[in-house]
Amino acid sequence: MHDIPRTDEDLAKAVMCEEPEELYLQDARRLIGRVGGQYLQSVVLTPLEILHSSDQQIQLSNAGMSLTQMVQKAAIPQVKGTGIPVSERVRRLFELTDTVLKDTRAYFEEHQPEAVEPDGVAGLLEPVDGESDKERSFRIHTVLATTLVSIKSWPEKFDAVIALADKVQDEADFGPFDGLIAEITRDPKARKEIIGEIGPQGDEVKRLLALYDDEAGENDAPTDPPRAKVFNRFVSRAAAPETRETILSHLLAIVRSTDRFTKEQPAGELAVILKIAGKLKRGGTYLGEGPTAEALERRISRLISDDTIDILLSGAKSHAEKVLRVIELHGEVIGEVAQKYLEDYVAALLDEPKMDAKFAEIPGGPIQQLRMFGRLHKASIACNMAGRRKERFAQEFERMQGELIEAMDFYGKLDKQKTSTSDKALIIVDMIKEGAFAEGPIIAAARKQAYAFMKREDFLTSFLEGCEDGNERTARLKDLETRLVQSGLG
Repeated sequence: MHDIPRTDEDLAKAVMCEEPEELYLQDARRLIGRVGGQYLQSVVLTPLEILHSSDQQIQLSNAGMSLTQMVQKAAIPQVKGTGIPVSERVRRLFELTDTVLKDTRAYFEEHQPEAVEPDGVAGLLEPVDGESDKERSFRIHTVLATTLVSIKSWPEKFDAVIALADKVQDEADFGPFDGLIAEITRDPKARKEIIGEIGPQGDEVKRLLALYDDEAGENDAPTDPPRAKVFNRFVSRAAAPETRETILSHLLAIVRSTDRFTKEQPAGELAVILKIAGKLKRGGTYLGEGPTAEALERRISRLISDDTIDILLSGAKSHAEKVLRVIELHGEVIGEVAQKYLEDYVAALLDEPKMDAKFAEIPGGPIQQLRMFGRLHKASIACNMAGRRKERFAQEFERMQGELIEAMDFYGKLDKQKTSTSDKALIIVDMIKEGAFAEGPIIAAARKQAYAFMKREDFLTSFLEGCEDGNERTARLKDLETRLVQSGLG
């Protein structure tokens, strides 16, 4: 996969054509579109058309300054840092373009390609005896260029290509039409006129990504413009690798822009960024690689600051829940800036005066308090914060939970409750299973207390109380076995 969108300089350096046939390759055509964008837009031509039309090549050559500017724009970055004079690279590029013009003119004089109608596509694609793959590709493209060259609007040019592509029977013959659609829709204005655009920008990224991943059909396109449905149908018909790369280029351009994804408050915007980041990640990297990751990191770091943190954490019902949200958020965000800020924020919350008293203010009673400390400890262990801080946070939550258990005499009060021995045991078993106790001595003590309840003579009797037959008894014992295994007691 090409790392797109690339800068003009990076693309130029990647396209060091030394032979005329290299100018027809995908990256070379993309570079032609970049360096000749102003000219190509003025005459409504794609790189494929101009590479396969002797008349258009002559017009470009006669334009003089346009061709010279295109060659210079490509040559300057190609020799940057190499010690090769720009004039030498310019000379070589002019040699290549002169050869292409000469060969194309000779081909047109000999074969005189004519425009093709949709009914003639089958004949156009039929191989000619003795024709190589390279010759066949050139023949097809010259006919397509001849057909399209007089059409002077991108939407109408799109319509003409689609009408021809609809007659293609074999997916292997889709390539020339794929390349043309990719180049027609690469221009941002043409994209809006043909593919359409929806808002907010986050929704547009998701729409384009679904198209790129072949997860969007004709009915998933916006109704305006009408061509959007046609475009979706085209993309879903065959592999269309070049068109998919154009789609990817458009969606990555949005991701790498400064436009917000939503009109929501910071928490809503952040949620959408994280969701899109997850969709863009493939294996250990992102579509578009480093520049995409950097863009996502910038978006996230703008949303996580002193100006926004209180808004992001609004709705937290306690000091402890606020800390838990920050730790969990640390595991979701990307980028050192945002992660460092969140680490510092947790440290600051733990350093506040009367910190233990603030953490004790957890609504819901003793069991909910213990559960919260267990979640905090588990989140601290699982997070990827800096080693010392991670260890410190986990130790603090373990200490506070242990002190809470002792201060409230949790097990003593549980034993005094007017409920069955099995109910008392299973309260602890289920709390262990859901991670309510910090790992280490605290969870070991919880398991010990659970065992103590289960060893009492009335445990099994109380657990099976109410069972009316053997089947119900067996099912209840199976449930107990499962709960014990899940809590590490089986």
